[in-house]
Amino acid sequence: VVSDAVVVDGITVGDVQAAGWKNTRHARTLTVLFRARLAFKDMTTKKQALILCIKTDEVSTSLEKTLRQEVKSLFEATAAEAKESVSFGDLFDLSVAAVQSKGQAQEILATAKTSASQIASSSSSESATILASLLHDVNERIKDSGIASIALDPPHIAQAFVAISNAHTKQSKSARAKIAGWKSRAARGLWTDGFGADAEAMRKRILSSFDSETLVAAGLPFVGPYRF
Repeated sequence: VVSDAVVVDGITVGDVQAAGWKNTRHARTLTVLFRARLAFKDMTTKKQALILCIKTDEVSTSLEKTLRQEVKSLFEATAAEAKESVSFGDLFDLSVAAVQSKGQAQEILATAKTSASQIASSSSSESATILASLLHDVNERIKDSGIASIALDPPHIAQAFVAISNAHTKQSKSARAKIAGWKSRAARGLWTDGFGADAEAMRKRILSSFDSETLVAAGLPFVGPYRF
């Protein structure tokens, strides 16, 4: 939140082109970043440089356009969740780069450093105050939320959270594949025979599978409500 530049690497071409971009680890990372930035937006007016690195030799115009749209859409959804009306451009300067070699990686880091220096120099007078305020506010929120007690729980609590997340991702992919076929037929004006019965069967199968895969989390403190 207090950094002037953020670099997200490891993004693949498949991540960008896949229909499930919002379920990738990069999208989850950005969602956390956006939530934190929105939570503390009133403490600073400076922008952050956001550099997204794609593992490819060259980023095509269409690929960059798709990624930019996906990231901005993700931000808008996060802002709507937080009931904030701020725009993506008010908080971030987005750039997309290709990273396939050590030399390219060094160039990106140099770019990030330069961007951070430019942003820091334009808002140096508020930086110390911002950092102090953020740290104080974060500390108060942690104490109020009781998250410290969660951190003291044994490993099986963390494992239960992971099991729920993995089960949700697995069943979501299964559902999307079936729904995509239905949407394709509907877009071509074709009937989907037995749609109601198939949809109900899929719903029951997914819920049953999810329940069986996450049964270990039932009744555990903090994890039980998250499961539902």
